[in-house]
Amino acid sequence: MKYQSLLFIAFMFITFSSVNAQVDLGIRFQTGIQGQNTESTYLVSAGKSVDYKLELSSISNSQSVGVYSQFNFGWIYFQPEALYTRYDVNYVVQDFNAETDNPVAYSENFQQIDLPINAGVRIKNFRIGGGPVFHLIQELNSDLSDLNNLEINSKNISAGFQGGIGFDWKIVHFDIKYQRDFNSVGDHISFGSQPTKLKTTPSSIQFGMAIALGNKNKEK
Repeated sequence: MKYQSLLFIAFMFITFSSVNAQVDLGIRFQTGIQGQNTESTYLVSAGKSVDYKLELSSISNSQSVGVYSQFNFGWIYFQPEALYTRYDVNYVVQDFNAETDNPVAYSENFQQIDLPINAGVRIKNFRIGGGPVFHLIQELNSDLSDLNNLEINSKNISAGFQGGIGFDWKIVHFDIKYQRDFNSVGDHISFGSQPTKLKTTPSSIQFGMAIALGNKNKEK
């Protein structure tokens, strides 16, 4: 999956670089502040006994670094990006079959390639726009797999939507985006072959800064 992701990213940027437009290419850094509430569900075995209480306690801020390109067609812009992102999802689990009732902390670490594709309008140095974002999961390490009868079945790809505003100053680009995924936080977790009832949809505010390392001016 890692090699497929790299090939896809290379193809995307080679293809877009041939477009007739003013093109900025560079590096991008981004931090995402998560906005989830706590949520809990009970995991019930086939014998109808409650084995665990699974509580989503928090999602850490995401950290991203990667490359971006910005294509300007007069007052319209198009901005695809490819970012390596990592973040943690934290849980508290109460095991009703254990000798003690003390809850235990568990976590999941996600490492993925994010592919946002934003487009919109430009008014002088300001931008407003949005578009889809695709997540290509590269690695998922989950402590929850230690629980009996619990399975982790991560999808290789998921998607969401972004929208926000930006400001360009010389070679520096700033963005603030709202991102919301289409999947729920518990989509990849099942207990006794049954999906969990965690329905929280991940959402975040993304603060990004990009630095243009190259510029191409193309005429039709």
